[in-house]
Amino acid sequence: MKKKVLVLSAFLLTSAAFCTTKSSGTPGKEFYIQTQTGAVYGSMEKFLYSSALTDRAVSRLVWEIKPLWYFGLLGGTKLGNFEAQIEFNGALSLRSGRMFDYDFTTDGTLTTYSVHEETAVHSAQTSIGLNYALFRTKNVDLKTAVEVFYSYNSFTARNGYGWYGMNLPEDNPGNCFYEAGRLYGIDYSRHSFYTFAGIAAELRSGPHWGFTFELMVSPFAYISGLDHHLNASEGTHYMEVQYALFKAMKSSFGIYVNFGTMRASLTCSGLVQSLQKGTLYHDYWSENLSRSDQPCASKNSTANICLSLRKYF
Repeated sequence: MKKKVLVLSAFLLTSAAFCTTKSSGTPGKEFYIQTQTGAVYGSMEKFLYSSALTDRAVSRLVWEIKPLWYFGLLGGTKLGNFEAQIEFNGALSLRSGRMFDYDFTTDGTLTTYSVHEETAVHSAQTSIGLNYALFRTKNVDLKTAVEVFYSYNSFTARNGYGWYGMNLPEDNPGNCFYEAGRLYGIDYSRHSFYTFAGIAAELRSGPHWGFTFELMVSPFAYISGLDHHLNASEGTHYMEVQYALFKAMKSSFGIYVNFGTMRASLTCSGLVQSLQKGTLYHDYWSENLSRSDQPCASKNSTANICLSLRKYF
């Protein structure tokens, strides 16, 4: 609660400082700074396969994001038809839902199902974008846009309970149930690097308010995850690496209001990365990470709602 109060206070103080800054600029001029805060909902998933010849997973981890509360800054500048932006967001370390762990036989029979309390330990995101206005009128801007986007997320899963056996669900006879706290936890972190290209538009309804749109696809993405399964000793480490071509997209819709040299906005956005297979490394049999014959995969989907306040100079 103290962290929430401090973050909210910092956001309001920064916004107040922008409001009292003297400037003759108006929206659309050369330079702006924006404070923002919001929430992200969604999930990150990890899959493991018995071989490269099958699409049936033998293991699946689902890390919920319900939600991540974040705050951040964005800076931008305009020069002619060009506009460049740089953005950074950081999230609070709080409970963020549950983690679900599933194990299957090669024929798809569920043998393990466990649920753990999940905490988002570290979450940060940064991006650099550039767009060019192809078409401009009094009320419409149509732009091409490119962006480089990076995010880091780490989670812990503790105090888990679950069922172990064959032919789950849990009410089948012969299955073993482990109460909360009896299962070992899991730590997970993921680096996600995306390139995006697409279109953006701004529709103005008079001088004081308007709408923004964006639709982008990812020509290339790099995803790397580190999974630490705890046990009575040092645990087992798994590292996943995936390279993805045109497997992710993102979109956004926003509404804004201008007052003086300020702009207040409410924006909803989403990012979806479809299933992408890659390489798995582990130290299950040795002390060093070694490449496994079993492929892995990742999947990601998030929705974001953001409230921002922008100052033009």
